[in-house]
Amino acid sequence: MTNTINSRRAIEARLSRRGFLVVGAGTTAAFLAGCGGGKGVGTTPSAGGEFTGEYTGPAVDLDYWNGFTGGDGPTMQKMVEQFNDAQKNITVKSNTIEWADFYQRLPAASNAGKGPHVGVMHLDQLATNAARNVIVPLDDVAEQIGLAESDFTPAVWGPGIYNDSRYGIPLDVHSLAMYYNQDHFDKAGISEPPMDAASLDEACKKLQEAGIQKGF
Repeated sequence: MTNTINSRRAIEARLSRRGFLVVGAGTTAAFLAGCGGGKGVGTTPSAGGEFTGEYTGPAVDLDYWNGFTGGDGPTMQKMVEQFNDAQKNITVKSNTIEWADFYQRLPAASNAGKGPHVGVMHLDQLATNAARNVIVPLDDVAEQIGLAESDFTPAVWGPGIYNDSRYGIPLDVHSLAMYYNQDHFDKAGISEPPMDAASLDEACKKLQEAGIQKGF
């Protein structure tokens, strides 16, 4: 979004609503700067000029779809507002909708040329939408803004690739954790927390034998 582009026509070509670049994530991905205008999967769009860290072209509006209807919604809206305040000629217009509606509407809107320029997508939806030409690669974007695998954990960076092209750059990661009641474990004679399916099953049996129904 900060590439230097010298003409409005060039901007319109890059911001085609027919396809999007996806800024992927560990669990969540985001599109960034639509371009490619219907080019098939695997076609790398033009970079549109050398990255300079500042956009100096004509004023442009970017429609942004996301499904942040929960507690993360206000934070995302604040990020959009901060971005808009920092830009003189780029305005992001946020449209927050339920995820189910988002995934239903996006392919049809894209095919009709009425999709958003920018958006957010869960990682497990990335390959499907890439194969359906709803989104387009962003290898050149990632390269120009200096993002590399070394900036992320491999488990998060790797899944953003589909058919040898990058469709996703991590946006956020959902952490999973397990906790347990130490008093219950001590009563059941469990000295170490379970680390795999077998030890979890064994711990559950010991807890039941000790008369504890809820040990975690």
